[in-house]
Amino acid sequence: MITQTDKIYKMATTAIFSALIILMTIVPYTGYLPIIPAAAEITTLHVVVILGAVLVGPAYGGVLGGVWGLSCWARAAVLIGTPGVDVFAKHPEMTVLPRILVGVVAGWLAFKLAAKGRKAAWRIAPAVAGTLTNSVLVISMLIFIVGRQKGFIEDFITYAVTVNALIELAMACVLVPLIASALENARRR
Repeated sequence: MITQTDKIYKMATTAIFSALIILMTIVPYTGYLPIIPAAAEITTLHVVVILGAVLVGPAYGGVLGGVWGLSCWARAAVLIGTPGVDVFAKHPEMTVLPRILVGVVAGWLAFKLAAKGRKAAWRIAPAVAGTLTNSVLVISMLIFIVGRQKGFIEDFITYAVTVNALIELAMACVLVPLIASALENARRR
């Protein structure tokens, strides 16, 4: 049974993480790290969404993913005209839906594993599942929406799979368990 204290904790945690997502979207080099000028970026925001989802569950995790998706879409709309960004500005479903599902999948998996007593896995598995949810859905939607334009998709997918996805996956697998453990210990005190 969910107590009033649990509800307040989840709402407050969601609000704090939402503010962090918006702040990291606005402040350069915090939420998006450019690795090839005007071509690709590594995101750190998936870590925030997954971490929040691990702490508050799939419903609030979906809210955090929605905040990330909407802020990503708004950022793309502001940067329209930048190569590689236009498609995200013109197709909000490509930025919003995958990000919502990141929070839902990570939160659901964390709570299922925690309920089964698998403490070691409940922090790493959601990091892997959340990161892969984002990568697979965004790449799939790019292929479906953009189609095959003069090698753009092949180059983008090769790059996204080999560089972005691997770096983002490693980042989530290291940071989510460390930060989640620290936050859970602080909450118990």
